Amino acid sequence: MLISLVLMAIFLAAGNLAFWHFDPEQPLWRRLLKVVVSLSITALAWRYFGRLGVLIWFAIIVVPPCTSTPSGFPCTASTAGPVSPARNTMPSAAGPHPARVGIAVE
Repeated sequence: MLISLVLMAIFLAAGNLAFWHFDPEQPLWRRLLKVVVSLSITALAWRYFGRLGVLIWFAIIVVPPCTSTPSGFPCTASTAGPVSPARNTMPSAAGPHPARVGIAVE
């Protein structure tokens, strides 16, 4: 259990050092509360579920930062989502879209 708590403490310290600039005015008590709650949940996960519980808890903490950014966009290369052909602004080999040049599309 001690190794799990040390790893969680290192993980939290690295996160606080790396990401403090996103919210520098966050009160110290909130940062400390996050550390206390995270370490408490880690200890409880170890106590009741063992190493597997701690690994699941680490995954729960790690997955959200990997899947979204502070702005809410996913961390993938394409954040625009599906684009309709009428609003496509990318050049194509077939030339411009007929709706953009005033040609009636039936």
